[in-house]
Amino acid sequence: MADPRIVLGLLICGVLAIAYASPQGRILGGEDAAQGEFPWSVSVRVNKAHACSGAIISQNQILTAASCISSVSTTPIDPSSVAVRVGSINQYAGGSIVSVKSIVIHPSYGNFIHNLATLNLDQNLVYSDRIAAVALPSIGEETEATEEELPNGTPVYVAGWGELSDGNASYKLQKANFNTLSAPWCELAAGYGYEHVICLSSAEKEGICRGDAGAAVVDDSNVLRGITSFHFGECGSTFPDITTRVSYYLDWIKANACLLGLTLLVAVQAGGRIMGGEETGLNATPFAASLRVDNAHVCGACILSETKVLTTAHCVHRDGKLLAANRLSLRVGSTNQYAGGRIVTVDSVNVHPEYYQLQNNLVMLTLSSSLVFTDRIKAIEVAGSDDPLPAAGSEVSVAGWGRTTDGTTSYKIRELALQVSPEADCQEAYSDPAGDSFCLSHELKEGTCHGDGGSGAVYQDKLIGLTNFVVGACGSRNLTQSIQAMSLLWSFLFFVGIASVLAKPNKTEPDWSPRIVGGTKATTGQFPHQISLRRRGGHTCGGSIISSTYILTAAHCVKSGNNVAPARQLSILAGSLQLSGGGGETRQVAAVHVHPKYRGDGYDVAVLRLTQPINLNANAKVIELSSEDPPTDASVYISGWGYISNSGPISNDLLYGQVKKMDRNTCRRRYLPRLADTTMCLLHDANKGACYGDSGGPATYEGRLVGVASFVIGGCGRDAPDGYERVSQLRQWIKDNAKL
Repeated sequence: MADPRIVLGLLICGVLAIAYASPQGRILGGEDAAQGEFPWSVSVRVNKAHACSGAIISQNQILTAASCISSVSTTPIDPSSVAVRVGSINQYAGGSIVSVKSIVIHPSYGNFIHNLATLNLDQNLVYSDRIAAVALPSIGEETEATEEELPNGTPVYVAGWGELSDGNASYKLQKANFNTLSAPWCELAAGYGYEHVICLSSAEKEGICRGDAGAAVVDDSNVLRGITSFHFGECGSTFPDITTRVSYYLDWIKANACLLGLTLLVAVQAGGRIMGGEETGLNATPFAASLRVDNAHVCGACILSETKVLTTAHCVHRDGKLLAANRLSLRVGSTNQYAGGRIVTVDSVNVHPEYYQLQNNLVMLTLSSSLVFTDRIKAIEVAGSDDPLPAAGSEVSVAGWGRTTDGTTSYKIRELALQVSPEADCQEAYSDPAGDSFCLSHELKEGTCHGDGGSGAVYQDKLIGLTNFVVGACGSRNLTQSIQAMSLLWSFLFFVGIASVLAKPNKTEPDWSPRIVGGTKATTGQFPHQISLRRRGGHTCGGSIISSTYILTAAHCVKSGNNVAPARQLSILAGSLQLSGGGGETRQVAAVHVHPKYRGDGYDVAVLRLTQPINLNANAKVIELSSEDPPTDASVYISGWGYISNSGPISNDLLYGQVKKMDRNTCRRRYLPRLADTTMCLLHDANKGACYGDSGGPATYEGRLVGVASFVIGGCGRDAPDGYERVSQLRQWIKDNAKL
C-alpha cells in the first residue's frame, strides 16, 4: 500500500475541486441534526453555493478550514465571493446570509498542514437559540500533552453538510459520532500522528466527506476540539479522518480576535506591499531584509551589523511557540522578495525576555554567516537613547513588502512617508502605559499592513522603531502602532547575549586586541571559581562554582521566553583558563533551577546542579556568596571569555577587568529609570566592560561573589554601565536551591 502521506496532495486536491463543483451533501452515515442542536454550525458559501462548514467563535468571526477558501497557499479567494448562512440547519433556506469582510489564513498553511482560517464578518451576529458561539478550549490546554487533552477513544461529535455515500445531496445538517485516535495509533493507521491534528475513527463507509471541511469537532461538553480538515482516499475509507487540533492554535485564534498584527502570523497572505506606498530605488533601503519562514516572506527586518538582524518577536512565533531557527531565513540585498540579492540562514533567535503578545515585541536574529556590505546591503544606525522622539507631525519613512489595498501581491519593496501622531491621539487609539510605543498617522487606505511587521521606521536616516500592529483593519484608520526603538533597544534591560549591537553598525575595522572588552589575561589560580557554561558543547556563558556540585549563572543563559534549556544539552568546564586546549574538567548538568520571578527584568539568576562533583583544587574553587553590595565607587573584578569587541570574536583565554560600583540612584537617573531592585550598575570606561559570552559570569569584591553578569546597555564597551544581578539580594534563594 502506498504511504498515504505521499498521495495526500492528489487525493485532497480532487476533494476540493469537487467541493466547489458539487457542494451539497451531508456527513457520511450521519443523521439529521435538530434545529438549534449545533447553533455554532454555519454553511460557508462561495459564489452563493455551499462549499464548506464553519464554526462561530465570536459575533463577527467564523473558524473554518483554510483549504476551503485558499486561492494559492496563504492567499485567499476574494472575500466578496464568500458568505455564511447562520441560524439554519437547511443549507438552502432559513436563518440569514452574512457577508464576509476579510479572510485570515494561518501563515504556515500548506498541503493541509495548519489548515485553519478565520472569516471576519461584515456585521455582528445576533445570538439566539439557533445562533451561538462554540466554547474554545481553556488557555492552559494548549500546553498539555495531546493524550491528556483527548485520550484515545474519546467520543466527539461533528455536524456538517458533507456528501452522502451515494453522492446525493441533502439539505439538512447531518451529525455523526466519532472516537479520537491517539497520535501513536494515528501514526500506525495512517502515518499522520502529528501533535497539531486530531485523528477520528469511525465505522467503514462513515465519516466526513466532500463539503464537511471546516466543521466543528466538539466533545461531550460542547467544547471545540477540532476543525475537520481532510480524509484519505474515498469518503468512508478505513483510514482515520483528519481534523486540525484547536488547542494547538489558541494563541493564533485569539490574536486574530484582538489586534491585527503586522506579521503573516495573523495575515491574509504572504505577499503584498505597503498600502499607498511607492517602489523604492535599488539602493534606497539597503538595511531592509525580507524575513522568511519555510522560504516564504512573513515580515520585514532591519540589518544592524554583519551578523545581527532585528525584527518583531511575533514574526518568529506560531501559536505561542518559538519557531526553530532552521525554519528562518532572510533575503538581503534585493528589493524583490522573490529573487535577487542573497538568502542567508539564521543561526539563533533571541527574543526579548518580556515579550508577551505585542508588548516588548522584539527579537534579535544571529545569522549563520557574516554579510558582506555593499551598496545594496548595509546596516542602519539606531537612534541613541538620548535622542528625542520626533515631534508630532514629523515625517517617518517605513518600507516593506506588506499587503496592498486591493489584496494583490507586489514583488517590490515599497516605501511610504507617515507622520508621528500626537501622544494624546496615540493613547486614545491604543493605551500604552509603559510608554514603549508611538503611533504613526496616515491617509485613509494607506499605511502598513500584513507582512510589514518588523519593518523599520526611519527618521533622519536612523532607526527609531519597528512596525508592530495596526488598530482596526489595514488603512481603515489613521493610526499605525510602532515599537519605539529608543526606549526598548537602549533603556530597557536587554541582557548580554542579545544585548544591542547597534552602537557602530557600519564599523568595518573593529579593534581585535584581546580583552573582555579592554581586559587582561588571567593568571593560573586567579579566578578559580570561574567556569564556562556550554550548550551542545559550545561556550555560551560564564558562571561561578558555589559548591562542588552547584553552579551559579544567569537565568537568560538557560531560558528564552518560557523555554528552559534541557539539562542534557548543558555542561560546564571548570579549572581551565582556556576554552579549548587548556585542560580542566567537564561536568554534565543534571538539573536547571531558574529563579521563579525572572521575567527578563531582574532576578536574572539560575542554579545548575551537576551530575557529579567537581574535583576542587587550586584551579577550581568554591567562591563565597557576599551578603552585602560593594560600597559606591569600589573597584570590582569581572571575568569571562566573552567577545573582545562588540562584533567579536570570543576570547579563548580567560580575561578580566576592573569596574566601579555605581550609586543606584545615579544609575537610575542617568541610564536605567527602571533599574530592578535585584540589579546593580558597574561602571567602566569606554571600550571596556562585559560583552556577549560573559553573561552569568562573576563580579567579585574582596574575594567574594557580589554580582552575576546580566546585560549591557547599547553595545559592548559603550560608555555606560553594565548590569549585574546583586548576590546580596538573591543570596537566600541561591542558598536554598544549591542546598548550601
